[in-house]
Amino acid sequence: MSVDELPIVWSLSPEDARAGWRALWWSVGPDSELAVILVQERNLRRSPYIKGWIGWRVPAPCDGVLVVVTDGVERYITVTGINESTNHLALLSWSRFLLTSSRTRQGKDGAWENNAVVYSPGGFPMNHICLGDAINYVIADRDGGVWTAHGDEGVYGHHPASRAGLARWNTDGDHTWTPQHLPVLPLGGNAAATEGTLA
Repeated sequence: MSVDELPIVWSLSPEDARAGWRALWWSVGPDSELAVILVQERNLRRSPYIKGWIGWRVPAPCDGVLVVVTDGVERYITVTGINESTNHLALLSWSRFLLTSSRTRQGKDGAWENNAVVYSPGGFPMNHICLGDAINYVIADRDGGVWTAHGDEGVYGHHPASRAGLARWNTDGDHTWTPQHLPVLPLGGNAAATEGTLA
């Protein structure tokens, strides 16, 4: 099969593009559904140094739309309160979803700032949690576990759960798994997949 013969699962319609919508983040859920977050261009800023869609960022909290495609059927959900610096999307069990920022900081009290928001099926924030630092990729499994891959600033940084380069969390932000005895630390995972409860 050539590239021209590959089926198109979803694309931003010309009408949505003309209306100012931009597709920012996408993910595949544990049941093979595709999810895409759309945000109005007026709410975005483009980096002068990065070309293409990856150069867009959310500089201040705004609303958006989550498009979920299952078996060719599109479902649109209004998303309220997308945080600034958000750059990852993951679909969770029970039609929930997660938006995450890559970075977090440690406060003077030693607590880490939240960098992820769990959203209800209706698109409203339910829970604010921390998933470690320097997140390069996030994906969820069928049991509601959230898997994160961390870059070198997380592996060599101060957040204890980021140091192994790979971690599993629950949607309350509890760290539930870390790999043991890896021969080499995984730096900069840029893709992931799950099967059942494994990543």
